[in-house]
Amino acid sequence: MNRRPVAAFVGAMLALVGLAELSAGAVALSWGPDSCGDSLLIGGSISALFGLFLWLSNKKKGDEPASEFHRREALAAVGLGWPVIVVFGALPYLIAGAIPDLADAVFESSSGFTTTGATILSGERIDSLPQGLALWRALTQWIGGAGIVVVLVSILPMGGRNFFQSEVAGFDSDVRSPLARESARETLWAYLGLTLLGVGALWLAGMTPLDAVLHSFTTIATGGFSNHGASLGHYDSWAVQGPVIAMMILAGTSFSFFALCIRRGPGSMFTALFKSTEWRLYIAIILLFSATIAWIDRGAHPDLGTSLRHALFQVASLGTSTGFSSTDWNGWHEVSRALLLFLIMTGACVGSTSGGIKLARVAILAKAASSALRRAASPRRVTIIRMDGASVPDSIVSSVVDFALLWISSLILGALFLTACGMTMIEALAAAGTCLGNIGPGLDRFGPASSFADLHSAGKACMSVLMLLGRLEFYALLIALLPRFWKD
Repeated sequence: MNRRPVAAFVGAMLALVGLAELSAGAVALSWGPDSCGDSLLIGGSISALFGLFLWLSNKKKGDEPASEFHRREALAAVGLGWPVIVVFGALPYLIAGAIPDLADAVFESSSGFTTTGATILSGERIDSLPQGLALWRALTQWIGGAGIVVVLVSILPMGGRNFFQSEVAGFDSDVRSPLARESARETLWAYLGLTLLGVGALWLAGMTPLDAVLHSFTTIATGGFSNHGASLGHYDSWAVQGPVIAMMILAGTSFSFFALCIRRGPGSMFTALFKSTEWRLYIAIILLFSATIAWIDRGAHPDLGTSLRHALFQVASLGTSTGFSSTDWNGWHEVSRALLLFLIMTGACVGSTSGGIKLARVAILAKAASSALRRAASPRRVTIIRMDGASVPDSIVSSVVDFALLWISSLILGALFLTACGMTMIEALAAAGTCLGNIGPGLDRFGPASSFADLHSAGKACMSVLMLLGRLEFYALLIALLPRFWKD
């Protein structure tokens, strides 16, 4: 293990977070002394100084040969870097006194950077949060959605393909361009373009400029933080919620399609979209689940149109792991809530900013199960699993099965721990699933109209770990816990 480049990259991650804090602090100061700009500047200075020290003291010096960055170093940097930026990202909340408890501040920071959207803040506290901290909450999700490692790969001459493939949760690990840096830059251009498009659409829809910026940040990142305690229920109309639904569906689509649009034009992108089994499944699930829930819960709303709006919004929100709420769906029919719980587990497309298992993996698992049944009936039969007209190698099928087992095992263990912290089993399963899937709200006492403020500190720490596991898709974080991984 070459530890110097690992430390240098972690330092670069932390310095970038510090720069983001300083930028948010500078903007907040222009809003007045009550916006907590000074807290952001202090927290940003601490983060930037620590990050620069780590980076400058460990980077290549003069004529020294470049440090080698292999898969192991990339996994170590990602597995260490994310917990570090989560801890330092909590500093503004602690310094301002808005979230004085360490476990609460780390929970909020974890939820931000992992784009989970779970919160320990009640609706009243969110509404009264200083504007600077509201901006920082949204910015952590926007940074986490872009994938801070992807940002660094695009600007620093280190890591390359190994880094781009290590942060697999944010974007497609299949590097489509000859150079990883080129792929990272295409992805970032697409991410920036969708963010700006979202700001314009929400502003025209009736949001204030600040609300449009903050909600575009957290929608494109599929994060779900809002600066209103009622979330998107604050804007109870098609005019605002319609554009948000469209943005969530776009954010749940693989960003490799948007990169393809940059390279070859929209025609190539649309052709590729409609040929994609995963994307067709994604759209079909959104339409089918929305129609089913709207019909089942039509009596809970003034008319069928309102029922359809809330159903479509919540299906898009939970199906893409965004976690916004347009209404408190805790009171919906049990069948509707079961469908929403299914969406919490599955997520949207591989290569998007969404969390969950991802639909491509779900499709491969379903095909693998079908293939196993056919082989059981005809042992001599040769079966081939296909996706989009191409055969899926056994190694890919095996990795998908391994991932599903890790996901389910973590869900069960996390739920058992949260049950010991005072949750009911249903609440614990939903909370563990919402953290692993980077969704946000849970069920019952911890539903969309509530927060996780009353949970024991040990439960908050457990949920913070589950958020990181879900965001990094296990391997980068878990492998760093193996002692032999660090041996030379």
